[in-house]
Amino acid sequence: MGGLTAFILAAQHEDKIGKVISIDGLPFIGPIFTGSNQTSVDDLQKQAQMMQSMFERMTSAQLAAQTKMGLHIQATAERDKARVLDMAQRSDAKTVGEAMYSVMTTDMRKALESSNTSILLLGASGAFTTSEQHAATELIYKEQFNAVKNAKVVMNTSSRHFMMFDQADWVSIRVLEFLGESI
Repeated sequence: MGGLTAFILAAQHEDKIGKVISIDGLPFIGPIFTGSNQTSVDDLQKQAQMMQSMFERMTSAQLAAQTKMGLHIQATAERDKARVLDMAQRSDAKTVGEAMYSVMTTDMRKALESSNTSILLLGASGAFTTSEQHAATELIYKEQFNAVKNAKVVMNTSSRHFMMFDQADWVSIRVLEFLGESI
């Protein structure tokens, strides 16, 4: 939710926010589920409610099991997958459900169009294996910023979602470049 929260701040408080860096967080997650940036919040409303309800009823063990099934898209190294799983095991399932609902029903694409905040999105498509999948993912990411001035999307095709685990040096270099600091 960090990226989405940063986009909300950039849209609502651009006078106080100079730059935003999002690590694999989009202004609207919906297109990741559907494969199309034509997706709207209304299109995901039912799915978001079902997901929230599912998490609301989960035990800690079920939340951990659910997270374990998706670890392959979260990180590459086993130690980092263990870190992600540990975070999930310490999480409250109901809160996770509420967060997922919020992410799935918040679309900041239009609101960012009038923001003057400089934005860097570091996107990860390393969970995919074909060049077509990488290209399709990059297109979804970049299209979300077509009408946003001062936004740049940089993709990493070998990193998973937690790219700060997978490619810490790569992330650090991009962040420092964006902030205008010497490398």
